[in-house]
Parts: sequence; C-alpha cells; structure tokens
Amino acid sequence: MIYILKTKFFMKRLLCLSWVCVASFAWAKSPVNYSLPSADTPTKLNTDLSYFKKLAEESKALAKASSPALVFVSISKEVDFGMGMIDPFDLFRGGRGYRRRPPQKQEGMGSGYFIDLERGYVLTNNHVIDGADEITLKVANGKSYSGKVVGTDPNTDIAVVQVEEGFDKTGLSSFILADSSKVEKGEFVWGMGAPFGLEGSLSFGIISEIGRGSMAITTYGDFLQTDASINPGNSGGPLINVEGKVVGMNTAIFSKSGGDMGIGFAVPSNLVRRVANNLINGKSQLGYIGVFFHSKEIDDNMRSALGLGKNVK
Repeated sequence: MIYILKTKFFMKRLLCLSWVCVASFAWAKSPVNYSLPSADTPTKLNTDLSYFKKLAEESKALAKASSPALVFVSISKEVDFGMGMIDPFDLFRGGRGYRRRPPQKQEGMGSGYFIDLERGYVLTNNHVIDGADEITLKVANGKSYSGKVVGTDPNTDIAVVQVEEGFDKTGLSSFILADSSKVEKGEFVWGMGAPFGLEGSLSFGIISEIGRGSMAITTYGDFLQTDASINPGNSGGPLINVEGKVVGMNTAIFSKSGGDMGIGFAVPSNLVRRVANNLINGKSQLGYIGVFFHSKEIDDNMRSALGLGKNVK
C-alpha cells in the first residue's frame, strides 16, 4: 500500500514537471518583442466617415471654446431642524421635555456661466442658490471667489450672481445668448456643467421638443426638452448649439431614479435674457393673474401676445 501511494505521488510530480517543460518550450518559441497591432492599422470599413469626423472635430472645438465660460457654483446655508428628541429629565425641571436641535450647515452645488465677463455676471438657476448664506464661484482658471446675488426670480427659476470685484479673468470667457425662437426640434445641442460635482462635463444630444410649458417645474415657463444628458449638478449650466451660443439653461430632469433618463428641460435663452436684464436693472419681474383662456384653438396672435411656445394649443 505504501509503495502504491509513493508511486502515485511520483506520477503526479512527473506530470506537473512535464507541463512545466511544455509551457517553457511554448514560451521560448513565442516572439520576444510581441505587440498588438498599431492604432494606425486600417480597418475593413468602407463607410465614408468624413461627416462623423467633422462632427467630432466640431464637438471638440465647442468644448475647448466654451469651457472657459463655465462656473462651478457651490453654496452653504444653516438649516434649523426645530425640536429634536424628548429629554425626560427636562420634564422634572419644569421644561417641555423637548431638546432643540442646533442649526446644521447644509451644502449644495450646481452650475453657472459667465454672461458678462467684464462685470462678472454669472447666470444660474434660482434653486441652486436659494437661501444660501455663502456662495462660492469656482471659475475655469481654477480660482474661487465669493458670489453676490444680483437678483433672483423663483417664477422662472433664473438668478444672476456677480463675482467679487477684481477677480482674475485670465483664460476666461463668456457666452452669448442665442435667439431661442429659432430653435427647432432635432437640432444638435451640447449640455455643459458639473453633474454630481464633476466640473467641466460635456454631453451631446438633440432638442427633443420645444414649447413644453411650465411642466409644473416653474410658475412660468416654455421649456426646451433635450436628451443631452443632464444630472444633479447640471442645474444652471448652459445648453449650447452648433455655434457655441446658449439656447437654454439646464434646469430639471424627469427621472424615477434621480439620474438621467434622457428627458431634460432647459429654460429657453430668450426668457433667460429678458429676466436677466430685468434682474440686473432692478425692474419688476414677470407677473401672472391666475386667469386662463378657454378657446378651441389658440391662434398665432394670442400665442405671440402671451409669449407661449409654438406647440402650446
């Protein structure tokens, strides 16, 4: 029995040694300086890729030209949570038994963009800075500054913030607001901002629809719908067209998960322009009286007078 066991052990050792010899022989026969095919190796595709290459170059150019106008907006504020847990000993001291929670510091983030670099005007969403005790604006050259609220309009979710005086403008730029009345369904657009705090991010898509109304997002609105990826942190960032002009301000998403589902909404640039001008000049904002018009069909004159989108009927 002992002899048989030793024989089996010897055979196993011999088999392992054989595999090592085979592997060593195979390795010795393989090329010493092997490398994968070069990136310049041509493929078998016969498709004309010139259009896609041109689009890619355009996208890269837009990203390079537009990024210096982006602003990362971060805020902090103290939140009072009111009464906390019951303190039973407080009852014996004649108190009410509740212990008040101390205020806690809450932080938030969003996006913005320069609309007038010389004066330091930055556009963003009202909900990004709402209630903020401190606003910090990090610009594209890596420097951060305190932001001062110029004006806000909750009805359209638009706000104007100004960078403190004397900030370093080196390498920075500003955006031009496009005429959003000329935007059409199917146009290429790029969304810019800081989704989940990832500064300087770029996404690509199309205008899915125009004239979406307030969508229960704001009191007054005429949103552009886009499938360009928009996530938390993109709020207040620009939605730009092929000319590198802003056609809308990224504001909200429709999502069951909290992340992008390809349904984003942007405030059209014409509304942004009108409200921003009013805020900077200290004028009163858009008003509404809570009246609706009952009509079988809204004609072009009524649509123009009410400032409604083309698809509002």
